Amino acid sequence: MLKAELGEFLRTKRKALRPDDVGLPGAGRRRVPGLRRDEVARLANMSTNYYERLELATGPRPSAALLAGLARAMRLTDDERAYLYTVADQSVPVAPPDGTIDPGLRHVMEALSPSVPAFVSDDLSTILQQNALAVELMGAFAELPAPDNNLLWRYFTDLEWRERTVHPDYIDDLGHKYVARLRAGMARRNKDEASTTLVEGLHRTSAQFRAIWAEHNVNVVRTTRKIVLNRLVGELDFECEPVMSVSSGQQLVLFRPQPGTPTLERLESLSRHLVRSGSAGR
Repeated sequence: MLKAELGEFLRTKRKALRPDDVGLPGAGRRRVPGLRRDEVARLANMSTNYYERLELATGPRPSAALLAGLARAMRLTDDERAYLYTVADQSVPVAPPDGTIDPGLRHVMEALSPSVPAFVSDDLSTILQQNALAVELMGAFAELPAPDNNLLWRYFTDLEWRERTVHPDYIDDLGHKYVARLRAGMARRNKDEASTTLVEGLHRTSAQFRAIWAEHNVNVVRTTRKIVLNRLVGELDFECEPVMSVSSGQQLVLFRPQPGTPTLERLESLSRHLVRSGSAGR
């Protein structure tokens, strides 16, 4: 059933495309609409015979790499791309961000900026943007080059930063949660270049990372507790809650003060300090 749906979907999308839609020179009036099968195969970097078998529902299940090629060749939208993976019985990968921050997440983060620390990251924990309170708590990440803009990289390679920002009682637990999420993100990306490069770099650099990675825990962490040690107001106790964007795969992480602790009052004091110092608009 899935093979038939895949073949029908590919055939329909191919017939809807014109040569100039995909950068091919026009060949005058065609007897049938759309691209030829050999043109799609060439654009997707596969053999014409293999592509024909996909349309006819007689070929093997295509790999994730071949599906990525087809999605690019046919100029599929995000929704069409997700459907392609689904009817091919493959997991839908999260599209790696191109540096553009999800506009919905950005809007929420900016609205919360005066009082709630927040940042936007991708599924590998590369930080794309922070508000002023998050910069004060974590340090500046978003403007740094890779891999220094990645939270896991800083956590496992900069022990001075880690000890300065994370309470000692939570360092080990947080490391395990970070690695479990990274493994899940790498799987969603089908071990693409960005995730592979990050993992290989952490393997070379951190013995602690190697030990945790060998445990093979996989988990998309929903909430983590962080006790941050701030130079101005002292200890701050947070529940960090991610808000995921399905379309971009990015997430907005909010620092919510733990009830029953002085965190809210200390955070308000920190916010007033940033306003006075002119740093609140960062």
